[in-house]
Amino acid sequence: MNINNKIVMVGPDPLGKGGVSRVVSIWKTSGFFENFAFEYVGSTRESSRSRILNLSAALFKFVRTISKARLVYIHSSAYISFYRKSIFVLLSVVLGKKVVFHIHPTGFAEFYKELSGLRLKYANFILKKTDTIVVLTGGMKQLMQSFFPEKRVHVLPNAVDVRALADRHGIQRKDNELLYLGWYIRAKGVYELVDAVGLLRKNGRTIHLNFFGTKKIDELRDYVRTKGLDDVISINHWIDDVEKLRVLYSSSVLILPSHSEGMPNVILEAMATRTPVIATSVGGMRELLRNEQNAIITGANNPFDLAEKIEWMLQDKYLRDHLVENAYREIEQNHDVSVIRTRFREFITSVME
Repeated sequence: MNINNKIVMVGPDPLGKGGVSRVVSIWKTSGFFENFAFEYVGSTRESSRSRILNLSAALFKFVRTISKARLVYIHSSAYISFYRKSIFVLLSVVLGKKVVFHIHPTGFAEFYKELSGLRLKYANFILKKTDTIVVLTGGMKQLMQSFFPEKRVHVLPNAVDVRALADRHGIQRKDNELLYLGWYIRAKGVYELVDAVGLLRKNGRTIHLNFFGTKKIDELRDYVRTKGLDDVISINHWIDDVEKLRVLYSSSVLILPSHSEGMPNVILEAMATRTPVIATSVGGMRELLRNEQNAIITGANNPFDLAEKIEWMLQDKYLRDHLVENAYREIEQNHDVSVIRTRFREFITSVME
């Protein structure tokens, strides 16, 4: 560790339940910062305290730790997250620190396009003050460079620890067992997934769907109940990493019919555990998933197409075997922590020079 290379990183609680939290957690446990003096400031925390109190505590810690930092690295989503993180950008600039601004959702471009007036001027001011913008995909890089042609934009995909995700217990996959992992919000396509299961059952398919996640759980349970699908759909709470590994290895297929995504960790984890994937081709998944090569692509907001793709996947074992082997190689070669860690260190070193 070089104390002259201190990084102060700002982002959500690494123990939180969101995708960015998961990215930070993987980085912290996989040696991304071994060559640097490193301090993490959690800008949000899942606690009973108000958001204002949490943010105030984070800002206090940030100001207290930033003086000896050579670099401030800020993780951000869009909307409220961007405005919250902009405060840290402003403080960093005032104190003369280099800033890396890591944008996670590909939907950030839509957020930016919607801005006008003072909000647009403010966003432009903040982003132009950063030294480097980091994004997840090449497509997102092109978009950000179209907005800010003079800005350095770097691509750093999300990572998973392939070895840590290995099955050491000989878990057997179940037949006709569907899996969803994530937030229970409409933009994730969870309601279309419920409808697709209803269509499959109507057609006589024996099937069971396990939801594991958080956010708006009561609304989703009510919807399942009104559809009369309580006996074939289970709505469960968030699970820890050990349980998540078990359900990945025991399920027939992971389904993520999102309307918008960045590069979801759950897809990377499914590919690393040789769990077949059905997903929409949106956001960062356009560059990660190839239809009938490493996943099956379904149309967004289309339960009829989703039901057909699920039926196809469950019927065709050769297809499943073909997909998962290609998917595993993709993750091992391009998204394992050993690969992304090297890219991260090279990038950070270049920014600090």
